[in-house]
Amino acid sequence: TAEMLEKAKEYLTPLARQTELNFLESLARAMPIANSSLDLVTTFNAIHHFVVPEFLEEAARVLKPGGFLCIYSRTPQQNRRTIWGKYFPLFGQKENRLLPESQLSQLISGTPTLRLYDICKFIFPRSSSLEQLKDFALKHCYSTFSLYSPKDFEIYLDQFIKKLSARYPDPNRIKYTAENTLYIVQKSC
Repeated sequence: TAEMLEKAKEYLTPLARQTELNFLESLARAMPIANSSLDLVTTFNAIHHFVVPEFLEEAARVLKPGGFLCIYSRTPQQNRRTIWGKYFPLFGQKENRLLPESQLSQLISGTPTLRLYDICKFIFPRSSSLEQLKDFALKHCYSTFSLYSPKDFEIYLDQFIKKLSARYPDPNRIKYTAENTLYIVQKSC
């Protein structure tokens, strides 16, 4: 979205002065970019919103030979192990757009000129207050929350708060982990 692009510009502007770095908002399946013109294409926590085979074909089209596609996402298994998957009712079941590692790997392998170069898995320790987590949910910081009806969301948010309150005696020190997977894909030369 435009807000995410603005945030990227804010963070990366110092780097943009040192290298040829441009920002562009486009559809994942139809990038207004010349064939074989990019060294790197990235998607972070968004591929589950794409028609994946179309995106992979488009990324392969715009990448230079030897260029890289980096896909940062979460698997359904990782999603179920999040604080949301453990404590927010139906979160793991509602979010059915995430791809298992084997399925995404197969889609990558099935795209001509792309090969899976590496897979890196990350586990990040996190600490939040109950109020921060509640605010995160109310702001729908995960698109999964939009899959609930407003009434169900309200009921399940209340249940989430009760479960966390029972599990964590100090509402200002809720410790948990977040997991993600990085797929590094290279276009053949």
